Amino acid sequence: MVYNMEDFEKSTDEPTKSIHKLVSKPAIRVLIEESQGFLQHSTRLLCLKGKKPSMGRGLYVQVIFLVLLSTPALSLDAVPAVNRSWPTFHGNYMRTGFLDYTSSADFKNFGLIWSYKTGDAIQSSPSVADLDGDGLLEVVVGSDDDSLYALRGNGSLFWAFKTEGNVRSPPTLADVDSDGRVEVLFGSDDGNLYNLNSKGEIIWDYQTGGYVRSSPAVSDLGGTKEKEIVFGSSDTKIYCLTKDGKLLWTYDTRGPVTSSPALADMDGEKGMEVVVGSGDSIVYVLKNPPYKIWTYQSAGAIVSSPLVTLSKEIYVGGGKSFSRLYIGNTGVVTSRRVKDATGKWIVERIGMTGLLQKNEYNVSGEIYSAPSKAEFFGKNKWGFAIASKDKNLYILASNLTLSKKYTHSKPIESSPAVAFINSDNKPDVVYGVTDGSIHILNSPGGSIYKFGCGGAVRSSPAIADLEGDGSLEVIVGCDDGKLYVFGDKQKNINYMANIVFSQAESMRAQGEITTSLEKVVQALSLFNSSGNKPGMMACERLRDSLIIDVAYFEALNMFQNAQYELASERTHELIIQYEALNDSEALTRAKRLSDRVEAEIYLSEAEYLFGREMYLNASAYVSAASLLFKRADDLQGYGRANALLNYFVGGDASSYVESGLAAREDGNFTSARKYFALAKLAYSKTGDSANEQVMQQMLDLTQAYESLSLAKQNMQLRNFETARYHADQSVKIFAALNETHLDEVKIIALNATVLNRAQEKYLQAKQYLAVGNTTYGIQLLRESYSLFEYVGDHYAMELILELEEKESGQDSGFHFSYVDLFLLLVLFDI
Repeated sequence: MVYNMEDFEKSTDEPTKSIHKLVSKPAIRVLIEESQGFLQHSTRLLCLKGKKPSMGRGLYVQVIFLVLLSTPALSLDAVPAVNRSWPTFHGNYMRTGFLDYTSSADFKNFGLIWSYKTGDAIQSSPSVADLDGDGLLEVVVGSDDDSLYALRGNGSLFWAFKTEGNVRSPPTLADVDSDGRVEVLFGSDDGNLYNLNSKGEIIWDYQTGGYVRSSPAVSDLGGTKEKEIVFGSSDTKIYCLTKDGKLLWTYDTRGPVTSSPALADMDGEKGMEVVVGSGDSIVYVLKNPPYKIWTYQSAGAIVSSPLVTLSKEIYVGGGKSFSRLYIGNTGVVTSRRVKDATGKWIVERIGMTGLLQKNEYNVSGEIYSAPSKAEFFGKNKWGFAIASKDKNLYILASNLTLSKKYTHSKPIESSPAVAFINSDNKPDVVYGVTDGSIHILNSPGGSIYKFGCGGAVRSSPAIADLEGDGSLEVIVGCDDGKLYVFGDKQKNINYMANIVFSQAESMRAQGEITTSLEKVVQALSLFNSSGNKPGMMACERLRDSLIIDVAYFEALNMFQNAQYELASERTHELIIQYEALNDSEALTRAKRLSDRVEAEIYLSEAEYLFGREMYLNASAYVSAASLLFKRADDLQGYGRANALLNYFVGGDASSYVESGLAAREDGNFTSARKYFALAKLAYSKTGDSANEQVMQQMLDLTQAYESLSLAKQNMQLRNFETARYHADQSVKIFAALNETHLDEVKIIALNATVLNRAQEKYLQAKQYLAVGNTTYGIQLLRESYSLFEYVGDHYAMELILELEEKESGQDSGFHFSYVDLFLLLVLFDI
């Protein structure tokens, strides 16, 4: 069923009229703006605490809630769908800095849950909301690296958006266009206010005349059922835009506006008023369209954002004073409406009778931070937390008398945030200090908990239950470029999942596969419940690796039982599977086992060959086994293989040389190298270093002949680039050995290089001809033809002639590319 305000206005039913009367009250509308969960506040308002609501009262609350949901004029965009979030600076548009959410965290278990590194300092304050509608919260924060970041609640990057200036504006996460999806509003030092969709894609931007560090506020200011966006800029102006990013109005102050506007019904009339401070030391209360209700001149520039209350009081820091502003009980709003030249009614003037009242509390340092309000002294006994650059955090009573003061070693620029973080039902205060720490007061007068960051903390903390596990986290930026998230490690799902995952990895390293599998399944379940996709993927990879590990230990058992052929087959399968999973550690382990298995097979084969008096072949197998054992770090196997090799290599070295020369002559270069290596080993055993050196040269020369053979083969296959590579290798070795064949090999290398160059030019020519660049294409064809002609590649020359005549429509006329040839001859020293 859908409820509309018009239905309630037309109804003659008394209960319905009563409901309409209640929701029409300004105080109720402001309550929605201030609240983090309207149903919770409505229940407190309508039902006595500690008493079970009657059925009538419960229905009354539900009906009111449905009415409010269907009424854009009541600015429900200021109330996040999840009351555990922190969607704008200081948590809400009244800038109270208070989250009315009871958490079950234990400060004894509090610590760092995760951090995320950006490219520069974070002085923006984070905001938290469900961007993509999956029921999990995201964190959005700006950085001095000119980017805005959206992070998942598990610390992984959702998206980033690049601007042209530092991003110090606390973002606002709100449904600007009432389409049911959250937009992201923030300013940049490039002078723009940006509106992004929940995927980080730009919807529109608006250029001001200065940097924008104010946090935007979104509401129906004029009671038109259309939302407006209001924010300040250093160009001294307060801006009001439509939901589409069009300018509605500006109000010019006399100083930069970095203060974030607060919204409240200050005059009891239709719509909301804008309360904002300026660098000209004035607090402005503006009504939409822009006319001034009243102003207050403070003792200094107002950098801090004002806090407004349901009783129409304003609390703000300016200079070295913290002020409470309000109108006396006799004060009423007066205005006069007249018609302009077109006959339209306009407001000619507006004012307040009665004197502006104020209380002040003076400190010894500038106040940059915004105040927070909470029931510090008991039920309905409100107080304020305010910080100053005089290094103190102050807890003040409602009449601005000092209750508590906490002194630190460095100034405080961070705005305190308040919530019921642990289960004692007392408000806890969270704030950062420029000494590089974050502090939590377990209610004023209680224990103080301190956590270190890597730099000064100027960012104002946000408080939210990121995972919906009933335990609040503290989110804050730092000058070291990191966003830090602190919370109860025992209750944080991702933290616990990472612990269990680490245990699974440890159990696996110890070979306890069954226990490791149990742990990884547990971690996967935890990551899944928090929506941590990277964590889930890591668990799935480890789980799959563990399943393969079962086969690994089977292969290891086969190896230990001398079932080498079976073990060989199994280890080859393991290597393929571990490579597919990109499990480098397990892959290395499987390769080592495979080397040991193959080495044992080679030793078995060597023993068989030795028994048949095939000593040379046996020695080759033992040498191969020795290398495999060494690669597998199997020192025992390596020792066995070398001992056997010393036993085998007792024959005549010259016979090895003779066999090697014969193999090389037949083109069996692999066998040739094997025999020359055996000969070198035999000479080494007898201490004949001269012949040992000759054998090394024979090995090098064999490699040169093999490269030359491969070059010729690839020339025939027209793989000119590969042919050139092998020819170059052959040239290098022949040159190093000062062989007589060097000039012949150089010519082959030159031909390979010329053909490779000719082929490249031919392919380039075809590309240019394909796109219609006939002139340059034919030029390249002619250059290619010249190079093919030099080598005598008539097949390629005929192809080029046919292509050139087809493209130009006339007989070809080619000129030899002497420049190319000259450079190649110099290169090959011919």
